[in-house]
Amino acid sequence: MAELIIEKKDERKIEKEILQDFKRKYALNQRELEVLQGWIAGKNNGQLAESLYLTRQAITYHSQNLLQKMGIENRHQIIVKIMDWLEERYFKKKGRFF
Repeated sequence: MAELIIEKKDERKIEKEILQDFKRKYALNQRELEVLQGWIAGKNNGQLAESLYLTRQAITYHSQNLLQKMGIENRHQIIVKIMDWLEERYFKKKGRFF
């Protein structure tokens, strides 16, 4: 099985591109974008609330809006959206493959 190795600087660049594209495509506001960024980083609601200085209820509210805008049912489905994005926008466009 081939292994994809991405340098740390490339990883940050790709994450920034994903966030910008998703913000535009799904009309995400700043808080929804911060929640998405936290999900990508693997944070749970408690960690997100603490890092964003919000209550868990506020995180739940923004999370629900984010899920609805993206047309997904749970945060785990974001992985599928990101993998689709990577395949379409990064690997095919830049001639890179897994």
